[in-house]
Amino acid sequence: MEADLGARTMLSAGANYQRNRSRGVMSGGLPLFYSDGTMTRYDRSANTAPGWGADSYNSLSAYLTLHHRFQNGWRLESNYTLSRNTRELKSAYVYGSPDPADNTGMNTAAISLIDGSRKQDSFDIKVNGLYRLFGREHAARFNYNFNRNHYDNGYQSPVKNTLPAKWGDFRRPDFPVPEPQWQSETFTALRGTITQHAASGITDLSLHDRLNLTLGARLTNYKVADDSFGPYFRPYRNRFNAVSKYFGLSYKLNDRYSLYGSYTDIFQPQTTVDASGKYLDPVIGGNYEIGLKGGLREGRLNFSVAAFETRRDNVAQPTGERLPGGQPVNRAVDGAKTRGFDAELAGSLTDNWNIQAGLTTFVARDAAGRRISLNTPNRIFKLFTTYRLPAPLQRMTVGGGVNWYSGIEGTVRNPQNEPVQVRADAYAVANLMARYDFTPRASLSVNVNNLFDKRYYTWFGRYEQYQYGAPRNALATFRYQF
Repeated sequence: MEADLGARTMLSAGANYQRNRSRGVMSGGLPLFYSDGTMTRYDRSANTAPGWGADSYNSLSAYLTLHHRFQNGWRLESNYTLSRNTRELKSAYVYGSPDPADNTGMNTAAISLIDGSRKQDSFDIKVNGLYRLFGREHAARFNYNFNRNHYDNGYQSPVKNTLPAKWGDFRRPDFPVPEPQWQSETFTALRGTITQHAASGITDLSLHDRLNLTLGARLTNYKVADDSFGPYFRPYRNRFNAVSKYFGLSYKLNDRYSLYGSYTDIFQPQTTVDASGKYLDPVIGGNYEIGLKGGLREGRLNFSVAAFETRRDNVAQPTGERLPGGQPVNRAVDGAKTRGFDAELAGSLTDNWNIQAGLTTFVARDAAGRRISLNTPNRIFKLFTTYRLPAPLQRMTVGGGVNWYSGIEGTVRNPQNEPVQVRADAYAVANLMARYDFTPRASLSVNVNNLFDKRYYTWFGRYEQYQYGAPRNALATFRYQF
């Protein structure tokens, strides 16, 4: 909803409610090895979750936004957003290497009934505009942001001796694992509040008709008050204050092309935990970037190429272990350095033909020069294009694209506890779409994802397990704008 409060002021508001119910929810992944050390290759329909594994999720969000334009041309935007979520999750996390003959023998790692809630409130106010200094016109932006996130997740464990120590063949449709009796009391809880205040200012200084200098700073106050208890979690208190700087310089070669360089401080709080259940300290460091930007077709087709280097401390790296409650354990790595290259193209090739493409490649290493983040693709290419058909079919738009990801690898331990190097190959996924516009406000679109039904992994090697990506699927959407 929108309302004009005056000639220069507009108020808008909205709300959204979502209710999801899922059954057979798998916690973790499929086992990577059989007990004899050979690698598994399950169907994508395989699932270690028992039939009673379920996830019930409710989400309510609302926002209120105020826009105001001052007489001198400056603009103000203020937003308030609230989010209220509840969740009940019945999960069974199993591990181990099943017998290749009958696929039995998995072990119970953690079984929990989680009754959780999350309340999040955020407020921000932005002011931006132009000002004159030393006979030239410059731009400035100021922002204040407040965010409070309260979480409360209680864990209930099953009554003793109501679950088997060893699991049967989870491939069978009648996978026989009855739901256990649950303890009436919460034996552990993940509970706390994360509060963040941030104020920032940035200005674009016009030093010359072709030369611009950008200066900015951000002050962040981040506070964690965690009152978790039980065998899996520990109470935790911490507060961080950080000043992040930004410097940028751009030079306009001509009306189409510009060179630029920039430096940005990194301050990134984390919610990953170490072996004791304690949150890792925020990631700190800096990012350096140089590049070339350009615009073609009078700015309707834009491209950029850039080289970057990121230096970070306290970077979370999975250890392959889990806490008894199922949370992944991480260790902090200092001196991490990532070097890479980005290229992007976006806009219209013709009046009816649009394109969006991007290529990213990088290599990440720790302080000793060893490669890290090997379980993440380090080369990614994405391409998507759409075409609006000419008359008399001008209401129809068709499109398609492909996403390509490089292979991933890692060192895991086989059933004999020996280190083994494993790798998942590179893959590409193709997608199609079609949209028909009945009116300027009403449209029907159909998307087909993973057109050729490619078998690929979204998670491979960690905890000696893997997960498949989604098979071919289709989605139809009718949209009407009021």
